[in-house]
Amino acid sequence: MKNEESSRQRLLEINRQQAEFYEHDLYVQRDRQSLPVRIWGAVRDSLHRFRQETGIGSAADELHQLWLGNLGGSKVLDLGVGCGNALSIDIARRCREYHAIDLSERLAASFQQALLAEGLQHARAYRADFLADEFAERDFDIIYALGVAHHFEDFDLFLATAQHRLKPGGRMITYDPLNTFWASRLLRAMFRPFQNDAAWEWPFARRNFELIGRRFRIEAVQGTLGRSKWAFPLVVLNPQWAIRRGREAHLRDLAECNRVASPLFRCLHVTMCLVRK
Repeated sequence: MKNEESSRQRLLEINRQQAEFYEHDLYVQRDRQSLPVRIWGAVRDSLHRFRQETGIGSAADELHQLWLGNLGGSKVLDLGVGCGNALSIDIARRCREYHAIDLSERLAASFQQALLAEGLQHARAYRADFLADEFAERDFDIIYALGVAHHFEDFDLFLATAQHRLKPGGRMITYDPLNTFWASRLLRAMFRPFQNDAAWEWPFARRNFELIGRRFRIEAVQGTLGRSKWAFPLVVLNPQWAIRRGREAHLRDLAECNRVASPLFRCLHVTMCLVRK
């Protein structure tokens, strides 16, 4: 118990640093000072465009809509919402009670204005730390954690907190990077000494799935950028051909990478629907 509390205090301090990082746009400022980070950022942005152009990004949104199901009567937590993600407004419209939290007060306030503009009086966006006792909300039917779960080095503590905040049988939907493919592990290891957000960047290893299994049932899982990742470097040679090949490979990824097995661990990203035990 003492070790758990020590770990929680350490993560709370890291979250404080993370809040300052995004509150003051330090990501952008430091990018201008570091060539490796600028290169990494350019690759990351290019990969994002590739995901959109091949339909990989929209496929994840479609899965999330399916997993969310009928939200009437549901209490939802949109965790690490920033300025809102692709489904945030839609989720807020469809549920009974909607909480959107972020470590950055600036980003949460921006999204609160978007909710008010939509006339969603039952929805709130505000600054809060998921791990902190001051965030007292419990009994969520759904936690929507888009690109959030991998920010916790002590992943089991994150899972325990999510389990505590969900109703029995409640669901958590996640989307995170994987670090199980040899090439991605190598590239990430090379970049990490230059990474200005390394303290809260912990892409999933195989160990994460073991920890999940102790507290949650994996109802659904889907890996992306498995076979399709090989088309991404070809964008520099022939963008149209690369996008076409990426779409074809993505369809195979959807069919092959939907369970916790070897094909999944060759992917770069994973999304899951987890049910609290």
